Amino acid sequence: ERVLTVDVVQVRYTSGLLVYVLGNGVMEAVRFDPRTRRVSGRPVPIASGVALTGAATAHFAVASSGTVAYVPEASRSLVLVDRAGMARPATRDGHSFHIPRFSRDGRQLLTDYVTPDGRDVWLLDLASGTESRVTFDRDGHDATWDPDGRHVTYISATRSGGALTLYRALPGRAAEIDTVISDPRIGYTGVWLPDGRAIVTAGNGLAGDSRGDIAIIRNAGRGPVEPLVATRFEESSPAVSPDGRWLAYTSDQTGTNEVYVRPMDRDGEDLRVSLTGGGEPVWGPDGRELFYRAPSENAVTLVAAALRLSPVPGVVSRKALFDVSAISSGTPHSNYDISPDGRTFAMVRQNPSTRIVVIQHLAALVAQLERGAGR
Repeated sequence: ERVLTVDVVQVRYTSGLLVYVLGNGVMEAVRFDPRTRRVSGRPVPIASGVALTGAATAHFAVASSGTVAYVPEASRSLVLVDRAGMARPATRDGHSFHIPRFSRDGRQLLTDYVTPDGRDVWLLDLASGTESRVTFDRDGHDATWDPDGRHVTYISATRSGGALTLYRALPGRAAEIDTVISDPRIGYTGVWLPDGRAIVTAGNGLAGDSRGDIAIIRNAGRGPVEPLVATRFEESSPAVSPDGRWLAYTSDQTGTNEVYVRPMDRDGEDLRVSLTGGGEPVWGPDGRELFYRAPSENAVTLVAAALRLSPVPGVVSRKALFDVSAISSGTPHSNYDISPDGRTFAMVRQNPSTRIVVIQHLAALVAQLERGAGR
């Protein structure tokens, strides 16, 4: 029985409240009756910037008295990592970097992060180290490159009054923003098919009793939003092969998140790529290699799977590349990318925090926040 309708990293119970952390590091609390197993009222945010590990666990704890303690997120580092795991900084600046994406020529990186002016998309020139702001929504994020290699598609809820909306922008021309589609079922921006006819993204509740789904938005992204993989299981992290013929994604249909590949046209069976857990698939530039994060004892490893896609799809080999336990994960998308030449990964490295934040009298705090929300 599903209690919460949002995807959480971890959840705890104390003092009549469920306390949980979302994938963006926001901690919320909502009233919960353990006898009926039902929540009541609206959840209220009680903290932001909670540190998440590379294995997508949250650094927080609760006591029966209603005290909450958490480790705040320190500034992250944007790093370039070779296949041997050797890392170098992409920039000396530290931010809450998120979802880096290489440009077609490999010379630039899209990413988003939070500043005092809000969360927006930025463009990093790797040669000069200079950054330029792409969006000015104060809530622009999850940017992806359009097939033309010039425009950027991103998601925001600011311009539409709270509804998640996809927008298209041209870096350097802040006034020229094109609305693509607005739909509450969209989970993140997604990735374009190479011909630009559709965008594949994560969605919610697209078919019957489905939960997290994979969706396709045809008509050059204008819609409607259609289910591509929508079951009673949780599907996420869609990745489209360079030729647009194959879809990689994550599903928990076995009880554990695993990586699968299937034909984009739905004609054929799914190929399970990971063996003992996996997530955040990313295609190599030649379309014959798929990378993913996999648990490995007390660590997380980046795995390179060599694929044979015809005449019968199969996994030729799996090779563990290097430890990514300190690399920030993402949901419902991958939080890293590979360069067009297939030699370098762009990743977000977490840095240890030096302090712990304690919240006392949680029940009273939630009641106060609820009154404030009501007004």
